Amino acid sequence: MNTYRPEIDGLRAIAVVSVILYHAKLSIFDVIWFEGGYLGVDVFFVISGYLITKILVSELDDQGYLNFANFYQRRAKRILPMLLTMMLVSFPFAWALLLPTDLVEYAQSGLSAIFFGSNFFFYFATTEYGAVSSLLKPFLHTWSLGIEEQFYLVFPVILMLVYRYARAHLLAVLGFLLVTSLLLSQSMESRNADLNFYLPFSRFWELLAGSLLAVVGLRYGHLKHPLATNLLPLVGLFLVGYSITVFDGQTPHPGLITLLPILGVSLIIAFSTTHDLTGRLLSTRPMVGLGLISYSAYLWHFPLFAFCRIYDPHASELDKLWWIVATLVLSTASYYLIEKPFRRKLPIRYAAASFIMVVASAVVAVNVAVIVNDGFKERYPSVDNYELDNQALRKQRGELSNQLFLDPTSHYPNADGSNILVVGNSHGEQLAMVMRHTDAIMGQFQVGWLRYRNLASTNGYMQLSCFDHTVTDITQMDERFFTSDLYQGAHLVVIATRYNTMTSRTKMLCESKVKRTVGSDLVGTANLIKRVLADGKRVAVVGNSVEFETSGKPISDELLNQYDVLDVGEINRAHYSYRKEDVFELNKQVREIAEAANVPYWSLTQTLCDVEGEVCFGLDDDGNKLFYDYGHFTVPGIKFYAGRLHEQGFSAWLERAFHGR
Repeated sequence: MNTYRPEIDGLRAIAVVSVILYHAKLSIFDVIWFEGGYLGVDVFFVISGYLITKILVSELDDQGYLNFANFYQRRAKRILPMLLTMMLVSFPFAWALLLPTDLVEYAQSGLSAIFFGSNFFFYFATTEYGAVSSLLKPFLHTWSLGIEEQFYLVFPVILMLVYRYARAHLLAVLGFLLVTSLLLSQSMESRNADLNFYLPFSRFWELLAGSLLAVVGLRYGHLKHPLATNLLPLVGLFLVGYSITVFDGQTPHPGLITLLPILGVSLIIAFSTTHDLTGRLLSTRPMVGLGLISYSAYLWHFPLFAFCRIYDPHASELDKLWWIVATLVLSTASYYLIEKPFRRKLPIRYAAASFIMVVASAVVAVNVAVIVNDGFKERYPSVDNYELDNQALRKQRGELSNQLFLDPTSHYPNADGSNILVVGNSHGEQLAMVMRHTDAIMGQFQVGWLRYRNLASTNGYMQLSCFDHTVTDITQMDERFFTSDLYQGAHLVVIATRYNTMTSRTKMLCESKVKRTVGSDLVGTANLIKRVLADGKRVAVVGNSVEFETSGKPISDELLNQYDVLDVGEINRAHYSYRKEDVFELNKQVREIAEAANVPYWSLTQTLCDVEGEVCFGLDDDGNKLFYDYGHFTVPGIKFYAGRLHEQGFSAWLERAFHGR
């Protein structure tokens, strides 16, 4: 009996195209489209659960038991050849483009992918899926393979046990497991959204939805009611399309709302055939063709996009279209040259298995060598004082911050009425650290900065949008902040932050019940100024720091291979050309808010850059990096900019602001 369903390949096409477009971040008319394209992975989960369960239950019906060796051999032949090929082809690009620390993480992620643990690796590597930095991690997309294979480690065992001891209740057991997993997902979404995204048990319900469809189909056959088979697949197609176009990075996913696309896929699988309108659309040759190469396309697109972004952080929309074309070409070739030969029942099955083992061992050995040798730092020129390891620089800054601000009681050691509180996120933190390193400031004032962890158990940064009450209900957070000893003891509040940077993670820091709508840092700033002035305190506002268009690492790292000898002047001039213009426009709005409230404003542009000389300072005269990413100061950067601020009269500006002059 021919059980092939071309419309399911058409569903695969929708899934892979939506994921590819989501990761391409195509901007059309200044709008990034397909922000819900990540749901393509969820579509894949349902399809996989349906097809694999159908095979397993059919085997149980025919034989009464499962041949686990054959099952996992089939899974290996399906997954590993393309995965290993992608890794082999990716490595030369990683070697050429990744800095030592990044290459070590690349190797670690490669090992986790081979052993199907990427979802846990990237969670503990603190990767927020969808963030700009995550787009530069070549193997991030393998998290979904990890979840799928973790499901297939336990599901066949559960299925066989239920089949043997409670066969009549198979549907009920699967339904119970689905509901349990769904409720766990919904619960975890409000507690830890990042863990929920990567947690296998929060995703198993999506695969189980496909499993239920398979069992119902095998037990009761395909529904043939004309109205249902024509109408319900169209409803399903609408739900999938609606979800992909309407969901975005702020949607609480996975959770109850994810039922919309999952229900849509389920309706198509359950009721569509090649005879209804939906089935005919999905069964067209282009859709089926895309579906057949979907696994290869899924594997190829992410490392290809990541390496292209690393090589050229300023890629145009046309460039991104070429990335997609390259993905389709690679996928088509690998489908015919790798996927089909390995999936075919060849007489040399043991030779094929041996080949996979040899290649896998080689990939593991290479990744281990990269990790053991710290990313082979000798690939880059050795420059005095120039630290290649940005994670080490970030850690040094964190250690300094802990020394200065971790203990709230150390902020105002002297009750002499000269307390300044800096309010803001990590950019406010670095300004407070700069102030702490300025003798002229510390000789007159006590400088504090408020970590959110001082207000609650959660570690994180204050976001000015937390004070935008038009979209958030944060009374408890207000109470913690305004009644804190740091605020109560402050005489001057300096507002310094990176504006408009709220993410789902940081929004949850405002209050556990905060709405998902993105708040405005600008509105929050205006509200905070009014409250502070009403409390009889002084206020001063510092503009947004200069930021640079980078691939996630400092500009100097991107330019390092262009210079035989580190030319500080050339690299600092290059920083000026890479500055983000939109920050200058944003600072106009910040200045207007300060002027409207009649409070002092300081522009950091003049500190970080010499606009007339067309220079932004990314290295000091000794070759130390002043940034470890797009705009966060290193410890040498904090000391350097402390000197710049002092030279420009920042201490005198603070004194005038403190006394209201």
